[in-house]
Amino acid sequence: MTEPTPDPTGSLRAGDADRNATVARLQAAFSEGRLDLVELDERTASAYAAKTLGELKELTRDLPAGDAAPAPGTGQVAGRRADGAPVSRPAAAASLLSGWLVGAMSGVVGINLIIWAGVCLASGHWVYPWWIWVLVFCVIGGAGDARQRSERRRRRDGS
Repeated sequence: MTEPTPDPTGSLRAGDADRNATVARLQAAFSEGRLDLVELDERTASAYAAKTLGELKELTRDLPAGDAAPAPGTGQVAGRRADGAPVSRPAAAASLLSGWLVGAMSGVVGINLIIWAGVCLASGHWVYPWWIWVLVFCVIGGAGDARQRSERRRRRDGS
């Protein structure tokens, strides 16, 4: 009698192409909303550290087979807010961009303030505080951005 041979694919060494294919599948699952950002990060790190095909298979065992595309018009989920509600990719990108812009504006105002203070100290007398105009324009831009975010939130929540 012959014994059934075990599936050798689980113990075969994984190559870079196998790891990259697994990461691509994980990223597709993330864009479909099947994985959150933390889980994608953990599984991606495990995929690049995997030695065998069995380890790679384990990372995707709870995901549907194939590349199922999201239904049209459903949007893509980028993660979850603290209250558990999904955050769409455009909203997540807008939030990230908004945070980056606030940091950049603060940096620009800070640099201008330091230059102005250096000019005042070097010249030994008071110089017109021109950096205030930079601050005014940054505040106006930030207020406009906050108003737009508030309006988007109001439309989304139906208030």
